[in-house]
Amino acid sequence: MKLMKPERLSEDHEPVRKILQEWQVTSPLPPRFAENVWRRIEQADSVKARASTSMSPWAVLKAWLAVTLPRPAFAFSYVSVLLVAGLLAGYWHARVDTTKWDKILAGRYVQAVDPFQRSSGN
Repeated sequence: MKLMKPERLSEDHEPVRKILQEWQVTSPLPPRFAENVWRRIEQADSVKARASTSMSPWAVLKAWLAVTLPRPAFAFSYVSVLLVAGLLAGYWHARVDTTKWDKILAGRYVQAVDPFQRSSGN
């Protein structure tokens, strides 16, 4: 990304600034436009005030994720962490089950070879 010097930046925006100064709005605003804008601002402020005082930890987490997930870098890292956590949990669960089945099958084998032998697995 090329950085511009401040004096160059103001030169590049001069034509745009002139056009914006000449621009005039010709269409009228809808009836009671300003009143509706202020009413919506007050409603949004009251919703934010109520939400910030009574939000549960899960609601706070949900709101935070709703704000941060649209950013691609965060979404990618979030999905990656969840994927790795899922893989590790699956691996750990498989190891526990495998160990349990190894003990059970070893006990059955001992019983099959020598029915009078007591196995340590049972």
